[in-house]
Amino acid sequence: MDYSFFTVYYENPYWVGIIENMVGGSYSVARIVFGSEPNDAEIVEYLSKNYPHNVRFTNPVDGSDERAKLQTINPKRRQREAAKQLSQTGTSTKAQEAMQSSYKQCKQEKHQEKRQLREEEAKQKYLQYVEKKKQKKRGR
Repeated sequence: MDYSFFTVYYENPYWVGIIENMVGGSYSVARIVFGSEPNDAEIVEYLSKNYPHNVRFTNPVDGSDERAKLQTINPKRRQREAAKQLSQTGTSTKAQEAMQSSYKQCKQEKHQEKRQLREEEAKQKYLQYVEKKKQKKRGR
């Protein structure tokens, strides 16, 4: 079962929106920072312009479909649970884990790229140094 949930909460000092996406058994999350408190019109406008093409989701994580169970629950119970979720703030732990793993992966990729760039620069510098020494020995 495919679904998407959107949650807005206050994370000091900004308002943050979390989009949780479950498609074909893979779970991904996107985090949107709004800044000041967004009203409903701003949220709808942002989602209509940017969702799903311009929103960066984390890499899909294989996850058990916990929210799919909501379809089999009595409608009144779902309503009570929705009211309970509205009173709570923050993101689900699954969303936090997915975002954290995505951040770690991006950080490792950037670290590897920087290391490779540094090594290439050092190699270039060394080659320039060797060439300069050769020219000095030739008397130029």
